[in-house]
This record gives sequence, structure tokens and C-alpha cells, in this order.
Amino acid sequence: HGGTSGNYPGSNNNIEMFQNRDNIANSIAQGGAESCTTYNLLKLARNLFLHEQDPSYMEYYERGIVNQIAGSRADNDSTSNPQVTYFQPLTPGARRGYGNTGTCCGGSGLENHTKYQETVFLRSADDSTLWVNLFIASTLSWEEKGFTIAQETDFPREQGTRLTVDGTGPLDIRLRVPAWVQRGYVVRINGVEQDVEAAPGTYLSLRRTWRRGDTIEVSMPFSIRIERARDRPDTQSVFHGPVLLPILGDPGGGSYRELTLYRFLKRDGDYARAAITPAGGGTFTTHGFTLRP
Repeated sequence: HGGTSGNYPGSNNNIEMFQNRDNIANSIAQGGAESCTTYNLLKLARNLFLHEQDPSYMEYYERGIVNQIAGSRADNDSTSNPQVTYFQPLTPGARRGYGNTGTCCGGSGLENHTKYQETVFLRSADDSTLWVNLFIASTLSWEEKGFTIAQETDFPREQGTRLTVDGTGPLDIRLRVPAWVQRGYVVRINGVEQDVEAAPGTYLSLRRTWRRGDTIEVSMPFSIRIERARDRPDTQSVFHGPVLLPILGDPGGGSYRELTLYRFLKRDGDYARAAITPAGGGTFTTHGFTLRP
């Protein structure tokens, strides 16, 4: 979910620490994922992208924003407490604890939720290119260039986005094509579908002379996919597009669920057809369990 840190068994007893490379399953099992580490790594990823426009930096950024950062804030109001998580562990049966006034995560947690707009758009040094990195409802006011660009979306509840251009002149707009796209990425300009090659994990360039009122509509259907931990492939997670789907509750009593999805798969390999099926309201079911963001 974009988190890091954890307690590597036998090495130390500090779950705030980075662990050895590719140590994934053990960190998850030992209650890792401090909120501040994701906060800081998002800043690092953003700064690295300013030097090298590698789409993988923004893949990580989206994962951390959508899953750990958005999930770190309690769904309630408080005038005396930030109501954010210190840790957001993936340990089976773990529960998030909110509050954390006085901790580092309480402080950076206040900043987290003012920064959603920070990396949506970035521009090239020569002002010839605009990078659209994140799918978040937002408005870009680019006074020097004479452009205002509004993005309308309810992503990730909505599987697409819409950009409206207010301004005239040449501009190369580069749309991120997420690596998780498996069922197509369709772009329409002013309602006309574009004949473009949108390879997952790249940026798609729309270079043209724009006019006021031009619209860019993007459709990117989500699909169910399985991600395996590098160090233990039998430890797996379920994603719907960019969104991690944990099992609701603690059906395993604090232990991992041991189950197979493969016997349900059809020949097309689509998990959502039979193995992990939609249940409405953004939830899914498998083996009698409910999965949801």
C-alpha cells in the first residue's frame, strides 16, 4: 500500500526502521508501515521525478497517496486532535489507531492532507510540456503560459478523468498511463477517440495547438490483479486498479488466510469473472470473505 519499515525477525526490535532490500513479507508480518516514512518517500519520489521523468516514481506516489495516506485519516472531525495514524500495518487482524498528537506522524499527518494537489501537474523547465501525473480533481492556473486546466474526476471511485483546457497555443500534455492498466486506456479529445499507443507504465504525449474549451477524456478500466511479495511469493495481495483490497474484519484470528484463487479462474485469467467477484459499492467477495478499499 506504499508503506515501508517493519521489524525484521532476529535483527532488531524497532518497527520504524528500514529493512534489508526486498524484505517484504517479513516486514508485513511484523507490523510495519509507519505513516511518516511514506510521507517522506513521496517527497523523495517527487524530487527524483524533477530530475528524471521515470514513470515508476509516480506509480509509487499514486500507490502511497491512494492507499496509505488517504487511509491514514479517520473519517471524523476534531478540533483538538489530528486523528491520523502512527502506523498503518498490513499484519493480519491489525487495526488502525487514530490520534497521535505529539508524534512525528501526528505532525506530518497534518501536512499530508494539504498536499494532494502538490504533484498532480508538473511542467518542464522550458514551459513546453505539462505532465499530468495524478488523477485528482484539481485546477491548474498557469498564468505565465496563459492556460487554466481543470481536472474533473472522482478517481479512484471513477475509472477515468476529464481535463478541460482554457487557453490557446501549442503545448505537449503528457498523460500518465498507469502500470496497472490491463484493459485498455482510451483517450478522447473533444469526443473523438485518438489513435494512440498507450503502453502501461509510460506517459502518452498529446502535442497540439490547443483552443479554449478543448476537452480530454480518459477511460482506464480497473481490473483485479494479484501482487506477490518478492521474498515470499505465497504472500499475496489483491488490488483493484490502484486500490489495495484487504479482507474486512479478522476472519483468520490474526493469521494469514491460506486459500487458492486459481481453481476458479477461466481461460482468460480474469479474476473478477469467478475468483474475486464484484459485490457492489466498490466491494468484492471471495471464499465468503468481503474485500474492500
